[in-house]
Amino acid sequence: MLVVGNGGLDCGVSREDLEKVFQPFGVILDIILLPKKPYSFVCYEKTDDAKRAYENVNHTKLVTQQNSVFILYLSYVNKVPSTPRPSSEWPPGLVLKEDVINEQFEELLMNLINWSLVEEKGTLKHRLVKHYGFEFRYGSNDVDPTKPLPEPIPNECQPLLQMMVDLGLVKEKPDQLTVNRYEPGQGIPPHLDTVSMFEDGIASLSLGSEVIMEFKHLDGREVPVLLPRRSLLVMNGEARTLWTHGISAKKSDLVYEQQGYRLQQRGIRVSFTFRKIASKKENQFQIPRNEKEASQMEEFHVHQVIRTQQCASCSQSGSSS
Repeated sequence: MLVVGNGGLDCGVSREDLEKVFQPFGVILDIILLPKKPYSFVCYEKTDDAKRAYENVNHTKLVTQQNSVFILYLSYVNKVPSTPRPSSEWPPGLVLKEDVINEQFEELLMNLINWSLVEEKGTLKHRLVKHYGFEFRYGSNDVDPTKPLPEPIPNECQPLLQMMVDLGLVKEKPDQLTVNRYEPGQGIPPHLDTVSMFEDGIASLSLGSEVIMEFKHLDGREVPVLLPRRSLLVMNGEARTLWTHGISAKKSDLVYEQQGYRLQQRGIRVSFTFRKIASKKENQFQIPRNEKEASQMEEFHVHQVIRTQQCASCSQSGSSS
């Protein structure tokens, strides 16, 4: 078994990069890539194959699929660590529907906006953005319901909205839409959409490229969720009140599969985030029905105060999925 320095996920080296280098020397039983580590492990079926790989690869250059160049440093090891698995316990109230639209509808929606016209006034630090129905206010993560925009949600979205209602993903058709366009390397800060402003069931459609969205509970638990192309993510209940969600600003994601982690390069991603402005009844103060609910409400409101203070200094960054 060999440990490969400068050959890990933290360097941007993928399983395919390592296979290309090490497969010529014999049968590989396993390649172990660990998250946030600059090294990897290559396990051969035969010791002689490992020796031959060491003699030929140690101190040589590796050119990755992204044209990055690294000098590999090899050493023998007697055992390798197991691959850590990300948490499989999603936040309660989180729903992900894959392939909710076809490729033709995806192309239609991605071409719905002329981004060259949006660029002048719709550029945020992390992405391009356009609003429909109501403007989403960054910093406070809400809208002003008394100031509707002249452009409602486009008619092209109506079949999707009706499907969301028919499937029971939302109770009513949304009346606010935020469209974001992300280049590889762009992301969004962790945030909560203001609960009192929107009804339950915030839905985000991912187009163009898959991405990892990171959910973090107030107690520190973290859960990465892969959002495939043409998938619809819906946040209800605890998932949107006690868990922040965000996307790291980087050009690739670590995606866990049965054989371990793979490095997935990001492409241009467009997200359509739909919300329904809450009625006056929804905006009224609610009395907790039991001790657990009271504790959750207290925890949420304390967190909201902290997040508001944090966002006040970075409101130009934006925070809408």
